[in-house]
Amino acid sequence: MENKDPASPGEAPPGCSFLSAVGLITGDMRLFGEWVKRQVLVVQLLDWVLRGVAQVMLLNNPVSGLLIVGGLFLQNPWWALNALIGTFISTVSALLLGQNRGAVSAGLHGYSGTLVGMLMAVFSAKGSWYWWLLLPNVFMSMLCPVVSSALSSVVGIWDLPILTLPFNILLCVHVAATGGNHPYFPQVDFKPNDHLLALNESVQSLDISKLFLSVPVGVSQVYGCSSPWTGGVFLLALLLCSPRICLHAVCGSAAGMLSGKTHSPICMKGNA
Repeated sequence: MENKDPASPGEAPPGCSFLSAVGLITGDMRLFGEWVKRQVLVVQLLDWVLRGVAQVMLLNNPVSGLLIVGGLFLQNPWWALNALIGTFISTVSALLLGQNRGAVSAGLHGYSGTLVGMLMAVFSAKGSWYWWLLLPNVFMSMLCPVVSSALSSVVGIWDLPILTLPFNILLCVHVAATGGNHPYFPQVDFKPNDHLLALNESVQSLDISKLFLSVPVGVSQVYGCSSPWTGGVFLLALLLCSPRICLHAVCGSAAGMLSGKTHSPICMKGNA
C-alpha cells in the first residue's frame, strides 16, 4: 500500500480551515473588530450598531446582532425599524459626546437605544407605520448616552453596572408623559391578568407543545417579542457567540415557565 506524503509544514490539515472560519464569527469577533477599525466610518457604524443590538443579550458579536435583527423583522418589521433607528441614534450621540471609543465600538452605548426604540413601538396604541413615533424615538435615543453617563458616575462609586437602567428610566418617562389618552402618542392600555387558576385546573390545562414553545418565547420577550420563531433565532444568535450564555438563557426561561405553572394558587371566591 502506498503511503501518502505528510502535509507540508505550511499546509493546514483537512478541516482546519473550516474550524478557523467558524472561529472568526464566534465569540466577540476580535479579529473582525480590528479589521473594522481600519475601515471608513460607515462600515464602523454598521458594526457598532449590530453589536449594540446584540448587547441587549450581553453579546459582543455583529453576526449575532445581524441574526437578532432578522428575528426582530420576523416578529414585526416596524418594531425592528424603530429598534435599529434607536440603536443608530444612541450610538452616534455617544460618539458626538466624546464617550469612550472602545465602549462605543463594543455596542455598549447602543443597546439602550435598541430597547427604547423597540418598546416605544411595542407600547404604542397607534400600531405599525405611525411615522410620528420616530420623533420621540430619536429624542429619547439621543438621551441614552447622557443618562448612561450620569448613572455611571453615580453607581461607579460602588463599582456597579448600570445594565438597562437608562432604558427603563427613559421609557418610563415617555409612558408617564403620554399615557393612554395622548392625541399623538397614546400607549396601549395593559391590564393585569388577575385570574389565577387552581393547581389542579392548571395541571389539567397543561399543553406540552405550548410548554416547550414558551421557552424560546421567554427568550424573545427580552426584546418585547412573542414569537417562538423569533426566540429560536435569538437562541441561535446566543449559541453562535457564547454557548454558555445560550444555556443560561434556556435554563432561565424554562425556570420562569415552570415557576409560573407550579406557583401556589390564590383562590378568591366572592369577597374572600
